[in-house]
Amino acid sequence: MIREARASDKGALLELMRKMHEETSYKQFPLSEIKLLETVELWLSNLWHRVTYVLEHEGVVVGIFTGYLSELWFSEALCGFDDVIYIDPDHRGRH
Repeated sequence: MIREARASDKGALLELMRKMHEETSYKQFPLSEIKLLETVELWLSNLWHRVTYVLEHEGVVVGIFTGYLSELWFSEALCGFDDVIYIDPDHRGRH
């Protein structure tokens, strides 16, 4: 099931983002737990035209999408941008 993220998802989102960091080319950069926590809290705040959704399977958060609306650099028109699209490797292609 895809649903809007809730504050109670914070721990699951932190764990997913740690997995993403380790699995992707981002692992070449150091992981700051403080920065990670601040970022997940921002995503959950829904500030600045932000949306965050989770993929939940059998009550467990296994994926995330987060993005935002912002003006284009050359226009006042709003455009959607994604920050993260990630599904736990154990759940890819299954739901």
